[in-house]
Amino acid sequence: MLAADDFIRSKYPTAKLLPPEDIEASGSKLGDFDMVYEVEDPPPGEIIIVEAKGGSSPLGSRKVGNMAYQQGTAEYATEITELMLQKGKGTTEWKAARSINKAMRKKRPIRYIHTQTAISDEGRVPSVNIKEFNVEFGAN
Repeated sequence: MLAADDFIRSKYPTAKLLPPEDIEASGSKLGDFDMVYEVEDPPPGEIIIVEAKGGSSPLGSRKVGNMAYQQGTAEYATEITELMLQKGKGTTEWKAARSINKAMRKKRPIRYIHTQTAISDEGRVPSVNIKEFNVEFGAN
């Protein structure tokens, strides 16, 4: 996740990691996004959602109704945002989900990014591959 954070901060220097603000404490949990950032400058700003994978880890999926949706789809993102809101008012997940929903209401851009970090046998990070998912938030 540190490599993904380095990438975001190099591309978006004003990006703020939404709670928790310490990337070291930002362990991904089932039912949330790996990282959510808010970029205020330049206006109107945007939200960046990151799914960070290391080594050969594949994208995950989640069952919504009778269908399974993979990370990177609008259905998956909508479901995860709703689950994060259910974590309880004031939790870090709730705060991040609220920022995502606020951005949707205000029609601010929301980027959904997948980072895949290669890990060498020596434990070094030789490369980070970045892909932006083509997802239209709030379209469902």
